[in-house]
Amino acid sequence: MKRTQSLVAAFVAVIATVAMLTGCGTASPSTIRHIATFSRITAKDSTYLVLKNNPQLRPQFVLARDELTVVATATNLDFSLAISIVSQFPIKEIHNPMAEMVIQDAQLILSDLNLSYPLDKVDNLRPIVLGLRDGVDDGLKLAAP
Repeated sequence: MKRTQSLVAAFVAVIATVAMLTGCGTASPSTIRHIATFSRITAKDSTYLVLKNNPQLRPQFVLARDELTVVATATNLDFSLAISIVSQFPIKEIHNPMAEMVIQDAQLILSDLNLSYPLDKVDNLRPIVLGLRDGVDDGLKLAAP
């Protein structure tokens, strides 16, 4: 329950950040760092929560981490591909309605960011992709057998 409350608190904090971001069409490096941190926390928690009860899904998360690494290190960042990778997380396996809702909301925020961010500045979103990748990796380590 405490973990879910932490996710909700992080989510509420990021909503204000994203509202400012989408309102002005660009984001400061500080704002991007905050969203990247939120993305890392959400990816870590969702990875851990799923793998805790469904260790057989580990290969899916290893693949997601590896795919996010490729996206994050590419010369031209494809943020849409990162969103696609994250949207394939098996969040229904968490069996916690509050955690599912927070993770789905985080996915919506990232999708909105992808749609509203100027294409000529999309490379500035690389820290968010790195945060997602690092979060999945952190969750894999926490859920290690």
